[in-house]
Amino acid sequence: MTHQEAGKRGGTATLVKYGTEYLRVLGNKGGRPRLPTLEQAETRHQTTVEKEEIEIKRRRLPATLPAMKRLWFSIQKNKELAALSSATPKEGN
Repeated sequence: MTHQEAGKRGGTATLVKYGTEYLRVLGNKGGRPRLPTLEQAETRHQTTVEKEEIEIKRRRLPATLPAMKRLWFSIQKNKELAALSSATPKEGN
């Protein structure tokens, strides 16, 4: 028996046991959560970048110049990404 056949068999058994109204209520509840919208994803990204910058400010500075350069470049890259995501036009405008 395949996974699909087992699901169909279980769904049919549930329909017989509880009826269509019960399945309608289950269907209205929905399945797994949806993926975030673009706006939600951008907001989440911006807050993550802000938290990382705060953590960086709290940390001790690196002891070597190459490590300081890597830190500076990562901060600049995050700022550029945030600026690009806020500058992109939204659909429907």
